[in-house]
Amino acid sequence: MDCFHADIIIVPVQGTDQVGDNERLWRRIHSAHVKGEADGSRRVTSGAFKDAELSVDRAELVDPAVGWRFTLGEDPIKGVGVAELMTRGVRSEGLEVVPRPVTENEAHAEIHGRKSQPIARRLAQQSVAYWPDDTPGRST
Repeated sequence: MDCFHADIIIVPVQGTDQVGDNERLWRRIHSAHVKGEADGSRRVTSGAFKDAELSVDRAELVDPAVGWRFTLGEDPIKGVGVAELMTRGVRSEGLEVVPRPVTENEAHAEIHGRKSQPIARRLAQQSVAYWPDDTPGRST
């Protein structure tokens, strides 16, 4: 049975109804949640992890040839990156990872639960950030 969520039809995809602890999750990061450092590096701030229902993509369901760039979309905005989290780390914060595949993105999932400032900060610290114009780096 289909259900409706924010004007998008959610279609269950067979075999993707549970998210494993060892799955990587990719979250698109807007430039408003990126802080430039004195050494020229960038880091993801805790603000990127405060939404009530954080949208993420499940890396296991994405074409490996595309990788984390899948989460950027076809026309990425300058300054936007991707933060990678491990499901196990998200769950260790008392949060739930829920598969929410949609017609145009079967890899879509959401992170549910209250994200206090300390939890959001720890999610930022455990994430690895990917930027389209350079190599991956650790978020803090």
